[in-house]
Amino acid sequence: MSKAHPVISLSASPVSPGTFPEDIVLTATLTDAYPSVENQTITFTINGSDYTAATNASGVATYTLTQPAVDTYSIQASYAGDANNDTAADSLSYDVNKGTQTSITVSGIADEVIYSHSVYTLTPSGGSGTGDFSFAVQENKEDVLTLDPATGKITITGVGTAYVTVTKAADDNYNEISENVNITVTPKTLNATITVNDKIYDQTAAATADSISYDGIVGSDAVSIAGGTLSFSDETAADDKSVSASGYTLSGAKSANYILGTITVNHANIEKIALSITNTQVSDKE
Repeated sequence: MSKAHPVISLSASPVSPGTFPEDIVLTATLTDAYPSVENQTITFTINGSDYTAATNASGVATYTLTQPAVDTYSIQASYAGDANNDTAADSLSYDVNKGTQTSITVSGIADEVIYSHSVYTLTPSGGSGTGDFSFAVQENKEDVLTLDPATGKITITGVGTAYVTVTKAADDNYNEISENVNITVTPKTLNATITVNDKIYDQTAAATADSISYDGIVGSDAVSIAGGTLSFSDETAADDKSVSASGYTLSGAKSANYILGTITVNHANIEKIALSITNTQVSDKE
C-alpha cells in the first residue's frame, strides 16, 4: 500500500508585515494524514532554529513567536512523515517593522513661568527602546529662552512663547518619537518707591523726586519708570505731606519684560518761606 500524501498549510497572525513588539502566532494545519491528523509533530523552523508543536484533533499546531525583533523571517512548517505518510511542508516570509514608541512626558518646567533669569532642566520620561533624548528650541526664540540641546537645560531670557521639541531617537526596533513642550514667559511685576525732595513754599503743589528704588528688577536689566509727575496734596506749607504720582510708565531696554506694579511715594515737607523786612523807615509824628 502506498503512503498517504498529507498537506500542510502555514499562516501567520497578524499577517505580514508585523510591528514590533507584537507577538506572531504561527498556525500549521495538517490534512490528509493517515490514520489521523491528531497528535502529529510539526516542526516550525524560524531563520534556521527549530521549534516543535503537536497537532490537535483538527490537525492544527501553533507556535507563538514572542516579540520578534525587526527583521525579515524565513519560516517553514514541516511534517516529517512516518511509515504511513509522506513528508509535507509549507513556508512563508514574514517582515517585522519598527514599532511606535510609547508617548513622552516632560517635566521640569511649568507651561507658564514669570520672567526671570532662572534656569530649568527638562526631564523627559516614557518612550520605548534604547534611543537617547535630545532637545531643540523653535527657531528665532532666543529672546525668550536659550537651550542646551544635549541636556535640556533652559535659561529664560525674555517674555514670549516658545516651544521645545523633545525627541527620543530611533533604535533597532522603534521609530523616533517627539513631543512639543510649549513654554510661555509672562512679564514680571516691577514696584517702585519714590523719595521726594522737601521744598520751600512756592505757591504750587509740584514735587520732585530725590531718588527711586525698585523691587523686582532681574539681574542688571535696564528698566526704570519715567515720564510721570509728582504732586503734594496741596500747595500749603506743612510737614509730612502726602505726595501722589501720576503718568509714570516703564522705560529702558528690558522694559518689555515687566509690568508696572505699585508706586509708593514717601511723604515730604513744604517748608514755610522766611519773610524779611528791609529798608523800613519810620516818619516823625506831629
